Amino acid sequence: LQELSQLTGDARWTKQAERLTDGLLEHCADWGEACCGILTHCTASYQQTTTIKSLLNEFKAKGWSAPGYHWVIDTDGNVHQLLSEDKVANGVKGYNDHSIHVAWVGGIVKNAYGKIVSTDNRTVHQRLELFDLLVKIKLRYRNAMIMGHRDIWGEDPKKWQKTCPNFNVREEYNF
Repeated sequence: LQELSQLTGDARWTKQAERLTDGLLEHCADWGEACCGILTHCTASYQQTTTIKSLLNEFKAKGWSAPGYHWVIDTDGNVHQLLSEDKVANGVKGYNDHSIHVAWVGGIVKNAYGKIVSTDNRTVHQRLELFDLLVKIKLRYRNAMIMGHRDIWGEDPKKWQKTCPNFNVREEYNF
């Protein structure tokens, strides 16, 4: 990006490069598109009790003016749009202005000892609809990178602040 800044004389490229973490969103510099990242999430909630209404209530309780996700896929594979893609969601602090946030309901369970643990418990319906939705969004924003929430901290699990969405998005959806 700094080379592009020098070649074009456009300082936006350098500023963008300095702002980004671990180079994961380097291609976010102004491509003339509203979106440079398609960030995938789990809701980090129980599949059996989480509803779209309960998610919206959670966002309001946090004092957020907008939901955390543009799109949510429930356990039956129903896709719900919570926010228009031209609006800013609250999915990942510092990455929201140019990202579309997609979530699947679930991501936690209680283990045999009663401890809450993160897991990839997507249903078959969620897996199919997530793939379909990501393809559709990618077709709208061809330069956007599909990645998981945790990927903003790099590939080293020791650097992750959370494991969301609890699977390797870049490996599973490498298109």
